[in-house]
Amino acid sequence: MTGSLFASDPGRYDRWYDRHPELYRAELAALKRAGGDFPGGLEVGVGTGRFAAALGIRWGIDPAAAMLDLARRRGCRVLRGEGEHLPFADAAFGRVLLVTVLCFVRDPGRVIGEAFRVLRPGGELVLGIIDPESELGRATRARRDPDSFYASARFLSVDEVLRLLPEKFRGEARIFQAIFPEEAGTDSSPAVEPGHGRGAFVAVSVPTPVG
Repeated sequence: MTGSLFASDPGRYDRWYDRHPELYRAELAALKRAGGDFPGGLEVGVGTGRFAAALGIRWGIDPAAAMLDLARRRGCRVLRGEGEHLPFADAAFGRVLLVTVLCFVRDPGRVIGEAFRVLRPGGELVLGIIDPESELGRATRARRDPDSFYASARFLSVDEVLRLLPEKFRGEARIFQAIFPEEAGTDSSPAVEPGHGRGAFVAVSVPTPVG
């Protein structure tokens, strides 16, 4: 994982959620629909702890130390580290969450593999991604700001993400989407729909077998 993009100004990154509360609510709604309860889980790429704190996730890991300071203030137990090398034992968590992480890592397949390694049987991996094939996703790529935190991101499509999963789990994935073009600039309750293609934000939930 790379932490250099976020290490210099974590406050600027964190304030984005204050400036765009409707988008933040929509992303949370999609993650909750996909993953249900998260208490006791782990967020890989926890950043400033916005999602972990809101979802009741206990543990977080991130390479950017300055980000972790903010996450710690939000009540998260955090470690500095990378998703490719999680410092946890096998089967340590019932839930593992990654939100807009795969677009920044050098080896997303390895990050996915590590996430499954630390999941308990009957656990669940939940991924939140920006869908580059949605209308809003295409518009975001077209006007990419060189000063944005996402300037160097490589957004993976839903199909690309699914191909990263172990083949035996792909058919079990549940997919939900949020942040639709017609909702832009509104204060309405965020809509969450099954599937992908329209929503700019997609949540993918992948359960692991009990035995």
